[in-house]
Amino acid sequence: TGWYTYTMRLAKNEIEDCHLLLAAADGRTGLTVSVSPFTNADGVTLTTDLMYAYYFEDVDGQTIPDPTPWVREGMTFDLPAGQSRIFIIKVHTAADSPAGMYQATVTVKDADGREVKKAVVSAYVWNFALPEETSCKTQMDLSWWNIYVSHKCYEGDDGLLYKLYYDYLLENRICAYTLPYATDGTYEDSRILEYLNNPRVVAFNPLSWKKDADVWRVQAAYAYLSQNQDWLRRSYFYLVDEPGSQDALNKINSIAEVLKQYFPGYKMLAPEHVNYALNADSTEDYFSAVQNSINVWCFKPYFFTTYEEYRYSVYAYDKPLTYWMTPQLEKNLGTFADRMYAEQAGGDELWWYVTRNPESPEITLLMETQAVRYRILFWQQKLYNVDGFLYYSVNDWYEMGENQGLNSKHEVSDFPYDVYGNGVLVYCGSPFGEYGPVGCLRLECVRDGIEDYEYLTMLAEQYDKETVDLIIRRLTTSLSEYNTDEEFFTALRIAVGTLLEQAVND
Repeated sequence: TGWYTYTMRLAKNEIEDCHLLLAAADGRTGLTVSVSPFTNADGVTLTTDLMYAYYFEDVDGQTIPDPTPWVREGMTFDLPAGQSRIFIIKVHTAADSPAGMYQATVTVKDADGREVKKAVVSAYVWNFALPEETSCKTQMDLSWWNIYVSHKCYEGDDGLLYKLYYDYLLENRICAYTLPYATDGTYEDSRILEYLNNPRVVAFNPLSWKKDADVWRVQAAYAYLSQNQDWLRRSYFYLVDEPGSQDALNKINSIAEVLKQYFPGYKMLAPEHVNYALNADSTEDYFSAVQNSINVWCFKPYFFTTYEEYRYSVYAYDKPLTYWMTPQLEKNLGTFADRMYAEQAGGDELWWYVTRNPESPEITLLMETQAVRYRILFWQQKLYNVDGFLYYSVNDWYEMGENQGLNSKHEVSDFPYDVYGNGVLVYCGSPFGEYGPVGCLRLECVRDGIEDYEYLTMLAEQYDKETVDLIIRRLTTSLSEYNTDEEFFTALRIAVGTLLEQAVND
């Protein structure tokens, strides 16, 4: 069909992608698709990738694309009549890439090698660079077990597969809990220095995932990491998940006593998704119970919802907002936002996380979620002054027949939820002939959201937070109020990039 071309806009040291949608009224078979490197007028080229979208046909009765395997040499594609196929063109800039316009040529050939379509795709590089150290800190689980089982690599490969998955996440500005070469929580392999000294590694679990805070283990981690204050700064203990009882809260406090003694200056988070009063007078709750132990507060976004907002939503929306405080706790202890901002003012960090629920209008990272909402979530994170983003897993793959690591991961519960793709942002590369990960459209959106957060952080440094908040409020004013018009979002992001380019270069 005809071409609608789009100029991508990105900073130096950034990744951006656009989608090529192919359709043919009469259908085609044996098509080949290729893209040349993006090149400027001086012949400078940018790293350019071409991927295709793999479709799941069982997402709530719909066909939805998500995995994005690479288009490798010699691959051909069929295009059935009345259907379309998505290809993804991805461009990578470096910190020293010259600013200005770049162009690449997309070529489509038929089964006989005849050129049937050609188009020029453009990318404009702004004259400023994103830093290597991402302002939006991230932590996401990367299951070693799932990787090796799904690749059927039962005898191991000296950690290569895990490293390939970790590096792919890091390229997309995402940090997994556990560093390569430290999956057992020790620091005996010198290859770990590649990551401890990498500014993109903004957070890691110093004991690795699911290791207990035994005194000897904590002492050993501190002895090694205290060689470099920057390593300590990026160490985040995550040892208790979603405490739901007094025993779990007590465990957090017990661990903190160990860390206070053997890991001075520790940072610890414990994601909290529910909250209850702990006495009849509602003067203590789950958060106040660990106030002297936790210094990285990690919670679901809906905790920012006040009782007044919740009451309004009951009448204003088809589905009311989630509310996990109580009016009496708010009255006695203050709104959750005021409490958290007081902790932040005292030096603590604020993180938030999402999982399979709640449903719209609150935003989660599901396969059914509109792409622009992924981006809006990170604009909301900046609006609420939240420092980090946690996601419980990127490869929580369910086994469906032989398709572990490549399925739509349908979850149903009376909780209630009925969702697809929760806990999956990368897919197993084995079904595609790849020894390593295959990304997805949703991972691209998360990375873009993290980079948007960086744009807004840099803009606040050039102007002030109040100015940036005014811009953000053009897009979203609360967790439930936001504009999902994609053309408006694109125009606003371009305005932010243009304004930042002018400010940086004045």
